[in-house]
Amino acid sequence: MSEIGCKLSMPKPHVTGLVDKLIAEDLVERVYDARDRRIVNVRVTEKGAAGFNDIKHEISQELRQKLQKLDASTLRILAESSRHVKDILITISADHSNNQATIDEEVEKTI
Repeated sequence: MSEIGCKLSMPKPHVTGLVDKLIAEDLVERVYDARDRRIVNVRVTEKGAAGFNDIKHEISQELRQKLQKLDASTLRILAESSRHVKDILITISADHSNNQATIDEEVEKTI
């Protein structure tokens, strides 16, 4: 829950409530770690994966229809801009991963 909350910038109690609602709809399930019962993972169920794929398909279709309205020049600019944003996000993510790895190493040293 803490990791999900961190990634979504949401407090843990709020994440827990949302996960409880998803569990009630059989979209996700809690999976307890066999080695450490304090660790609770959240796994998407088959129903949840199917629902996600349906939503993803709908969004793709809508986006495709909207992009068809753009001329070739605008599409090229959009594609290039998207690549730049992707590169920046990858850099940010790599920096975060490196920082997290360093934090994890420090925690391991203290334990």
